[in-house]
Amino acid sequence: MIPYDDPHLFNTTVERFFLTPFVKKDRIKDLLKSMETQKASLN
Repeated sequence: MIPYDDPHLFNTTVERFFLTPFVKKDRIKDLLKSMETQKASLN
């Protein structure tokens, strides 16, 4: 949650958000990897 009642903290939070690069996640790949890990733990 962004602290809108403290301008300095608000600006710092928003600035940090915009400075971090967006990384698109491949959710299908993550799902398959997770399923393989679970399958391996069962054997």
